[in-house]
Amino acid sequence: MEQQKKGRGGNRIGAGRTHKYGEPTINITFRVPISSKEAIRKLVNGYLDSLVTPKKIHEPEGGC
Repeated sequence: MEQQKKGRGGNRIGAGRTHKYGEPTINITFRVPISSKEAIRKLVNGYLDSLVTPKKIHEPEGGC
């Protein structure tokens, strides 16, 4: 019986999903007052929206 191949998936350069913000991200969790939750969420989301990198649009060359 053959051994299973190890280490599959996405080793090619440029393989996989592109980073939304142009660099790797981390998860941050912190406590805020309940009364300020929505205001802080809008503030953070507005800031993150300004950091989003535009997606590249594939334009085929040669009339594919």
